[in-house]
Amino acid sequence: MRLDLKDIIHVPGASKDFQFQLDLSQLEFYGRKPITRPVLAEGCVTNHAGALVLEGTARSELDLVCDRCGKPFTREKVVELNSLVAQELEDEESDDILLLEGPELDLDQVATEAFV
Repeated sequence: MRLDLKDIIHVPGASKDFQFQLDLSQLEFYGRKPITRPVLAEGCVTNHAGALVLEGTARSELDLVCDRCGKPFTREKVVELNSLVAQELEDEESDDILLLEGPELDLDQVATEAFV
């Protein structure tokens, strides 16, 4: 999902909510595919005095197998999505700041990286 932020980039106090589902069922970890259900990502991007802040969560239930006994079990995984968002970076090596592509933010990539 691409979130268009052109309406809030230059408006302090403005915010834009998002909610979407992400299919990560194709991802394999150690020979297993534990993410069988959609990942629900939700939150908002807010302009705090010219600084864009992304706040939200990504959650899903994982199908796992106990390493000790081999018994399958299900566990909920919730990760926080908290980052600053910028149109351009002065320091090219800043991993804590998400970069806009034009006026848009690629939320699929943000949620995937945070969840994995």
